[in-house]
Formats: sequence, structure tokens, C-alpha cells
Amino acid sequence: MLITTASVKSASEQTECLEVLLCGVNYIDTSSIYGGPQRWSEQYVGQVMKTRRNETFLATKTKERTRDGSMRMIERSLQLLNTDHVDLWQLHDIGLPEDVDAIFAKGGAMEALLEIEREMGRERILPKGPRLIDIDILLYGSDIVRGPGLEIPHPRMAERKFVLVPLAEIAGEANHPVAMMTIAEMLEATADKSEVRKWPGGNTTNARQAF
Repeated sequence: MLITTASVKSASEQTECLEVLLCGVNYIDTSSIYGGPQRWSEQYVGQVMKTRRNETFLATKTKERTRDGSMRMIERSLQLLNTDHVDLWQLHDIGLPEDVDAIFAKGGAMEALLEIEREMGRERILPKGPRLIDIDILLYGSDIVRGPGLEIPHPRMAERKFVLVPLAEIAGEANHPVAMMTIAEMLEATADKSEVRKWPGGNTTNARQAF
């Protein structure tokens, strides 16, 4: 089950939100900008994380566009959320080409994500080799980006059923600007015939790689 705390604006609404958390919600989506400068969303979720962290997939976001700003943002998020890690850290509200330019510029927010990759032990040794953490950008609207270290859309997503299956569930009608097909059509046409199924707990998992 998923809960997003973006719309929680009052203490009473937040109390109701926490009651829902305690009833079995296991995917929490918050952000460093939810709840204003005091970041009430992360504060309230953090109270529950004191006792429910091991049962929860926890996601938060940064709206900062620089490496340093994003690192400060995630450090404060961890403090407020009462945890030493999050399961998903997202770049928030990427709505304009200027946002993309800033994120991927020298000193941009992408450097923070890649730095965390390295700190967590990600080593790029073998193609398709095992990795502790992986960052992929599949689509950015209808934009096509080709640059050093970055290709959007992801150049191999059409070959990966474990990418297409969950993406089709949430954005099946989205158009791939290179293939000129919807994600649902790409899933139907993919040559990847591996089995993809939901692992116990609700996460979509490539059955051949599950262990």
C-alpha cells in the first residue's frame, strides 16, 4: 500500500495519516518541501519510523538543483525521518529544460546521487553485473538527451521486460519519443520473454534474478 504525505496540511490530518501508517501501509512517499520550511511531513513520518522503519519502503525527495544543496537536504531528511537511509531518493519537480540543465551541470544535483552510489559501494566493473545501487532515467517527457554519461530515453529499456512491466502499470500510455510507441505497445513487442512477477510484499521482480 502507498501513502503520499504531500496533501497533509494540519495536525489533525497528520494524526489520521499516522493512524493509517500503523494499520499496515508499507510505502511512504514524502519530500523535503512537504509541510513548508519546518518540513512537517518528514517530521511526522519520522515519529513513526522510530518503530516501523524495518517494515516500510521509505522515499523522499530533494528540490535542490546543486550537489551541495542536495547533500545538505538529504542529511537533514535523514535526521527528521529518524533513519540512516532511505530506500528511494528522488529529484523533485523537474518541470523545465532549465531544471535538467542545472541538475546535470558541473556541481549539479546528479553529482550528489552519483556520489551516494559510490559511497554505497557501487562499482561499474562488468556490464549487467551485480550492483548494490543503480540509477536509471527512463524517460523525460518527450525529450531526447544524448550526452556524456547520459542518454534519455534509456537506450536499452525496450530490451528489458523487468523495466517495461512496472512502467506499463503506471504509465502504459506514455509515448517513447524514439520508438514512437506507447510503453504498453513496447511491452507487447519486446523480445525479452523472461517471466516478471510480483514478489511477496508487492514489489515487481524479475523472476530469473530473484534470490
